[in-house]
Amino acid sequence: MRLLVQVIVGAAGLLAMIMFAVGLVRAADPISPLASPIEGYTAAGLFGLVLSWLLLKHLPAKDAQLERLITDHQKQVADITTGHHQEVRELVAAFQLEQREQQQQHKAELTDLIASHQQLTQVIHKDLEILGQATGQLFGVGRIGRD
Repeated sequence: MRLLVQVIVGAAGLLAMIMFAVGLVRAADPISPLASPIEGYTAAGLFGLVLSWLLLKHLPAKDAQLERLITDHQKQVADITTGHHQEVRELVAAFQLEQREQQQQHKAELTDLIASHQQLTQVIHKDLEILGQATGQLFGVGRIGRD
């Protein structure tokens, strides 16, 4: 279909060039009394040449330019998207690593806290035993019925 349109436009361009050439030839003939048709052929030929240039040269070049722009844009979007995905992956990996390190640090701190708490609990139990023995000796607990 596109080839058919180009063939038709090319034929129209060729016809326009012929009309322009005929107009120039007739305009160069000083004997010809018909100036009006000569100007018409020349104008139609020029108009046809401009249209042919527009359809055969300018618009296909513009299409190619647009295709390059679209391709470049799609490539840039793909590059930016890939870069963004890579940055997000790196940030997520760094965040997960930091979270693991914090979990390990908190686990170590909790283990130390538990050990310290167990030591303090043992000390308190010993102190309570000593306090209980001292209280028993002071108030004579365990001596009831011996007096």
